[in-house]
Amino acid sequence: MKVPRKVQVTTDIPDDLSLYLDRRLMQRVFTNLILNAIQAMPEGGRLTICAAPSDGAVLVTVEDTGVGIREDIKDKLFSPLFTNKAKGTGLGLAVCKRIVELHDGTITVESEEGRGARFVVKLPS
Repeated sequence: MKVPRKVQVTTDIPDDLSLYLDRRLMQRVFTNLILNAIQAMPEGGRLTICAAPSDGAVLVTVEDTGVGIREDIKDKLFSPLFTNKAKGTGLGLAVCKRIVELHDGTITVESEEGRGARFVVKLPS
C-alpha cells in the first residue's frame, strides 16, 4: 500500500503470531482501516499498527494522529450507508464490522476530535 511521505508508519507485530482466518477478507478490513487513517491525516502524522495476544484472542490496533471523530457520529460509524466523507459510500466500516464478526471477532473505535482515532480489532486465536 502506498503511504504518503508525510505519514510516518510504525508497526509492532510479533513474528510468531498466527490466526486462522480468511486472509483476503481480513486484508480488506485492514486496508480500509489504514486508508481511512491516512485520509484522516491530510497534513501528515503518525500511523501505528500493533498486534498482541490477549486472553485467548489477538488485538490488532490501527491508530492515527489525524482529525479524530466527532462524538455525535461515533455510534453511526459502522452503520451501512453512513459516511462523513464527501465521496464516501458509507460501506467501508460497515463491511469491516461484518467481516470481523464473521470471524467471531469485534471491532471498536476510540477517538477524540482533533486527537486522532484508534480502531481495535479483536479476533479469537
